[in-house]
Amino acid sequence: MADSATVAASGPDTLDADVTAALAAFLAAKRAELTAMHPALSAVVDEIERRCAEAPGRRPAYAYWAWRGCTPADAPDPPVDDDAVRRALSALELLRVGEVEHADVPAEPAAQGAVPAVGRAILSGDLALIWSGEVLTTSGLPEDTLEAIGPVWDALRTGLAAGSYLDLLRAAGGLGSGTPAESPTGWALRLGAALAGADAAALAACARIGTLLDEGADAERIRGVVAAAPLAEEAREALLALSSSGS
Repeated sequence: MADSATVAASGPDTLDADVTAALAAFLAAKRAELTAMHPALSAVVDEIERRCAEAPGRRPAYAYWAWRGCTPADAPDPPVDDDAVRRALSALELLRVGEVEHADVPAEPAAQGAVPAVGRAILSGDLALIWSGEVLTTSGLPEDTLEAIGPVWDALRTGLAAGSYLDLLRAAGGLGSGTPAESPTGWALRLGAALAGADAAALAACARIGTLLDEGADAERIRGVVAAAPLAEEAREALLALSSSGS
């Protein structure tokens, strides 16, 4: 369980700002890298920055509190660095942007000399997905931690891509009833738990919480599952606050 007395210097209340700052710094570096190839490539970074800013997701926050909630109170000092975790979890925002870009492909024709909108969206989405992995691996997490969470990260990306495909198929009327793909919030929670070295029971509890959240379950059901999860009390409270915020 996490020790509630051990709080990052910046504080959990700055998590959203820290994720935003990490992404801004990363994308500024990528802008410099791309524009060194050709100035026109700045438009790709513009698009990704726009998507990051227009509707920030809460997956990094859910993942962060899963990490805090699953970190043992008697973990070696220091445990995985809090700032590195915040930087690492900003990768979830780039994954979300990649999903949005690929799902929201405009069909309008391009103006003369402009990149077709469909091509711009696909390429921007591809870059966001590629860069999400770079954000994770350059976050400052220890190599052994990166190796330990590798299977969850790989499964997360596969699960999100599969879910996006099923969403498109469902929207086209080509998918009947059946078992839904695993939830994006569930994957985020599991990634955070994996960062703490959580056991199978904690990972399963996180998946269950995420599924209920993404299904829009009523507050009482969510509260019951969160209360039963093997998480520190501060994490339970934070997850319930997130779930009730409408985010």
